[in-house]
Amino acid sequence: KGRFLSSRVVNRYEHSLVTAKLTGTALQILTVEFDPESDRCSQENETGTVSVSKSRVRPRSTEGLWLKFEAFCAGGLAPGWSLTVQGHADAGEDKFEINFLTDAGDIAFHVKPRFSSATVVGNAFQGGRWGQEEVSSVFPLTLGEPFEVEVSADTEHFHIYAQEQKVLQFPHRHRPLATITRVRVLSDHRLAQVELAKRGLSWGDGGY
Repeated sequence: KGRFLSSRVVNRYEHSLVTAKLTGTALQILTVEFDPESDRCSQENETGTVSVSKSRVRPRSTEGLWLKFEAFCAGGLAPGWSLTVQGHADAGEDKFEINFLTDAGDIAFHVKPRFSSATVVGNAFQGGRWGQEEVSSVFPLTLGEPFEVEVSADTEHFHIYAQEQKVLQFPHRHRPLATITRVRVLSDHRLAQVELAKRGLSWGDGGY
């Protein structure tokens, strides 16, 4: 879309190219899918190239998904940030999710496309329990096809797009928003690109 202009991380895994692009100097990459034959990748920015260490084992979630990407921003990831994930929906169902986490480890926002029911589900995990799911039957994703999912935040909601079509609007359940500092992408699908960008609030508030 030509809207992500700053630094990037390029990694190879299973003969595929995974690119992570970030805007905002306060961002820190914690995890990204690495070349299994290397224990480092390069983060390129205006000041030069910085090596980033990888974990020796890519952790799985409780649902058996690989942690593909994780980033941290001390100033908070809402409002005004946008995350875009591009990949390929391989055979298999319900193998992709995005989680925005708080400083305390709660999940301020969890979004998961469910191919098994052709729905997109949003929820939050607070105080040791899941809240009420919000479910959208707008589902433009197809197994075996490339996909793009975008999550952005304004002062009142998370907004979720799939294939550039709005599928869900999720009201913030966690305050203050500045304590939402971490985002994780978990998947067993092949990912091609992850883009995390800082946008003005007018983009989030006026574009929806």
